[in-house]
Amino acid sequence: MVKRLTNELSAAKSSSIWLDDVIQLLQLCDDLKDEERHVLQAIVELISSLYDCNMKTPSESHLASSYVHPFIHGLFSSKHPSKIAHCSNLMVDEQTSTNTRLCKDAIDNFNLSTTIGFQVVGKTIAFFAMNLQYKHLYTFTEIVSLEISLKKSDLLNLVGRFDDLATLSYIHDNLCTPSTRDISHLRIETSQYVMIVTQIPLPDYLLNHLTTSLV
Repeated sequence: MVKRLTNELSAAKSSSIWLDDVIQLLQLCDDLKDEERHVLQAIVELISSLYDCNMKTPSESHLASSYVHPFIHGLFSSKHPSKIAHCSNLMVDEQTSTNTRLCKDAIDNFNLSTTIGFQVVGKTIAFFAMNLQYKHLYTFTEIVSLEISLKKSDLLNLVGRFDDLATLSYIHDNLCTPSTRDISHLRIETSQYVMIVTQIPLPDYLLNHLTTSLV
């Protein structure tokens, strides 16, 4: 699959007819698993924003709206037509409002055993999974970190992470779903981890680390 996709994108690099390129790529979906289709859909979503010229790193709002949001929508929402990949206009204004905090709140509010979060720095996206299997123990693991494509030639680099992205899509579709059992007894109040951190007499640099990784 990766070889076929690489061949199609290599041919598209010198082509000016993007619609034909998209049609060729979508035709590859016939023989793919669901998670592989989602990766292909994410790549297709990026195409309309890509250019052949060298360009400096876009502004944060441009990057989020033209690159990150379409890519995330294709990867995670293509199988769920009733779900909307919403871009919030709220900014994080507290140190404790981190990926760990947001992922934990999602688990607690929607009775999930697993949830996925991501962080964007420049054109690098890091994906994380939080899991709740044992009482009061929320594990937070980085799954994959990659650079999103900003021009057509960069797409081949993204294809090299095809398997990683397919794994990410599989986790989202099969594990990030409401639990069939009541797992409320495993949870712990979010505010309690802040109290634990503040009671540990550690240097500031360690305290900052704990506030972004302990839950």
